[in-house]
Amino acid sequence: MRTFYITIAAIFFGLALTNAQTTVYPTDDMTTQTGSSGMMPTDEELWIANWDAMQNYHQTLIKFDLSQYTGQTITSAKLKIYQFFHAPDGSPTPAKIFAVTEDWDETTWPTSSNVTHGTSEYATPEFTSTLGWYEVDISSLVNEWLSETISNYGLVIIANSGTKFAEFYSKDAADNHPYLEIEGITGVNDVNTTADFSVFPNPVNQSATININLSANENVEISIYNSIGSKVKSICNKNFTAGKNSVTFTRENLSTGMYFIRIQINNTIINSKIIIK
Repeated sequence: MRTFYITIAAIFFGLALTNAQTTVYPTDDMTTQTGSSGMMPTDEELWIANWDAMQNYHQTLIKFDLSQYTGQTITSAKLKIYQFFHAPDGSPTPAKIFAVTEDWDETTWPTSSNVTHGTSEYATPEFTSTLGWYEVDISSLVNEWLSETISNYGLVIIANSGTKFAEFYSKDAADNHPYLEIEGITGVNDVNTTADFSVFPNPVNQSATININLSANENVEISIYNSIGSKVKSICNKNFTAGKNSVTFTRENLSTGMYFIRIQINNTIINSKIIIK
């Protein structure tokens, strides 16, 4: 088994990009209600509603622990949630998903208080009278959590004004729990590959250099990806000789912000965060 040595600050042990799909279940989920109706779900349920006539202003909070994936860029993240009840008149319940901006947990947060949230709408699902599983794409939100552009305090689902109940199973239900399905996560396996690399300077102003030290001749592909997992720049894809190597790239056509350098050596892929300023 060949070992690649690349001079840098952060070390990743045995990382290989598998385009794997992984499932993450909530650490916390709950419903808050600021209206006066007194209607509240059980621990096994999550509700959303925004109906003045009944003073039902239910919001659903869901939090996932994604700390083990910090610094990675995923290709897809889908929130899966099971609706078991809907307003009997069949009217749809359109909603919006926002990032929560303060910490909370289901055991101590008061159900009569709403959490604060950002203004960006990361998804606009519509829940109809059809019961069963719903899939909501929140890839951009998850990538912002993983890149630490925003803190991961979870998400809130808020029904549009004037809409009646949509009710879902919570993580405490007997089955059909909500979950997050992530694709493109970097998997950790048993290979004895140790690899790390450096980008200097970082943050990058006009240009930067990547230094690579290989134990054997290898093909190396280096690219830059943005925070939502799209390739925005190819730096090189060529054979490198054993020993010390370096390649320089410019920030041409890259706006200010957070990016990821991705180095692929055979089947091993390593990602590292960079800042363009």
